[in-house]
Amino acid sequence: MQLRPEDRVLFYGDSITEQHLWTLYLENLLLWHEPSLIIRNRGWAANRAADGLARFDRDAAPLAPTWLFVAFGMNDGQYQPPSPALAAAYEAALTGLVRRGRASGAGVVLCSPPAVDEARDPVLAGYNETLALLTDRCRHVAEREGARFVDLFHPTLAAGPGLSPDGIHPAARGHLIMARAAARQLGLGDRIGLLEDGTPDPSLDWRRAAPLAPGRWSVYVDGERAGNYTADELSRGVSLRGGGLRARARAVMALSQALWQVERAAWRTCGPLGWDEARNPAGAAALQAVAAELEGRRRRLLTQPFAVEVHPEIPVALGPWEVSGPYFPDAPEALMTRRFPPEPAGQAPEPVGDAPEPTGKAPDAVEGSNAVPGEFLPWKVAETAGPQGFVDLQPLCGPVNRAVAYARCTFTAPGAGELILHLGSDDGYRLWLNGQQVAEVPVFRGSAPGQEVYRLPVAQGENRLLLRIHQGIGDWNFYATAYLRTNGGSSCTTDR
Repeated sequence: MQLRPEDRVLFYGDSITEQHLWTLYLENLLLWHEPSLIIRNRGWAANRAADGLARFDRDAAPLAPTWLFVAFGMNDGQYQPPSPALAAAYEAALTGLVRRGRASGAGVVLCSPPAVDEARDPVLAGYNETLALLTDRCRHVAEREGARFVDLFHPTLAAGPGLSPDGIHPAARGHLIMARAAARQLGLGDRIGLLEDGTPDPSLDWRRAAPLAPGRWSVYVDGERAGNYTADELSRGVSLRGGGLRARARAVMALSQALWQVERAAWRTCGPLGWDEARNPAGAAALQAVAAELEGRRRRLLTQPFAVEVHPEIPVALGPWEVSGPYFPDAPEALMTRRFPPEPAGQAPEPVGDAPEPTGKAPDAVEGSNAVPGEFLPWKVAETAGPQGFVDLQPLCGPVNRAVAYARCTFTAPGAGELILHLGSDDGYRLWLNGQQVAEVPVFRGSAPGQEVYRLPVAQGENRLLLRIHQGIGDWNFYATAYLRTNGGSSCTTDR
């Protein structure tokens, strides 16, 4: 699929297109290939291909698309067993859409319907057989009329059940499968993939022209680390991912979602499609002005150069982590405040309210636990998994609720400098470095790498980290990675 500057892309389909998820994911992927694209969505619930053809002059032709994505079929089978008559009507309407689109100057991409989850509703029993027939007809029209074809049916069918809460309209995972399938078949996913939340994962090919001193260097894009490399690797060139690249991609996608909501309101609510009493040309014009401003912000974000910095940073091996716990507070409100034996003396806040001192017995302790307030539990070595330093506390502390665990490790700094420590946790935590409390995050949340980043001075030689991890309910874990920044560094800007 060859994209040109200022191309106009239109997604045209039924309620699955109107959901604006697979189209949102694909829209942002397209924008990273060509930032100047103008992209619109004209999905309409319950539409068949014939309905799309009937409203083409009203909803599609005025936008003068240069690329037209046609995505009908879910309703064309009318939730009946395979019917040659219905399939023929679908094929005829698709043919009309392709010819109408090409007559207006658009390249046409025909997309098959996705599969349904037949177990979700008795009405859907056997309907995938009908959708398979319609997919074949869609492919046939594309081949005969010279359009591009995207098969959304077989990738979603292969993914199995569970993609849709009602059996018809995919949830986010189903839309991601659809978008990835479309990108792959159109040749758009080779350089830029889609993350699990649908965000594009752009890359930036970059090399350091000026020589760097031997050693390891971290590259920051827009202030966020995108990788750690040797000086030789940076002189040869690297392909950067993550860091500020992903942060900007998420910001672009947020603008795309806002743009769709505003532009859709102008089209469906205030514009000529509103009920007589709801038509508001002035309101539609105001919304279109907001949409234009959002589109401008998005384009500027897509095209502005990236700020790239390099700093001498040495990866620091954290671990092995040792874990002690679970410890149970005497009262639920003391979960984040009650001090337990592993903590450095004088480093914890006073107990909450009138909570009693430890009595040697844990009230309402979880069955099977030997945690007793005031008693020191032994340290056990935890397993660290993956490059993000993931530590799951449940294998050592059990699937308990309203508890506290401690994790400690010793690391060696080859020189004095600044420790760049990335932490993420489920739930909150308190952090000590060399016996001094340096941070407290009293939250209940799920974990992710790098939810907090700390810059902490450390001395050459041995240093000690201690974490107190709170457990509300559910999962119980943390992420921890670190780099040592010595001195020096440089910065520049580079095009996307």
